[in-house]
Amino acid sequence: MIHVEGHRVLIKTDEIEEKTKFGLIKVAVTQEREARQKTEGTFVKMGPDAILNFGNRQLKKGDRVAFVQYSGVEIMDGDKKYWISNDEDILAIIE
Repeated sequence: MIHVEGHRVLIKTDEIEEKTKFGLIKVAVTQEREARQKTEGTFVKMGPDAILNFGNRQLKKGDRVAFVQYSGVEIMDGDKKYWISNDEDILAIIE
């Protein structure tokens, strides 16, 4: 269980495909490059001091979001990858 503190947010990052659409296995370098370029994920939760204002829309668990690429840190919880970042690093809600 990950507890987010302060004005941080927790985002579940998208899984990087290990194979191409043709069934070829991608090399680790390609997977790492794709992971660094990912800037989208699923919002999980925010710390008690986080303020996310998107006009009339409230951010809720399960929303797809875009975030600043180099703003936070990636962590693992079991086999799941998460991104912890400042609340202000969420750029948009993706509908």
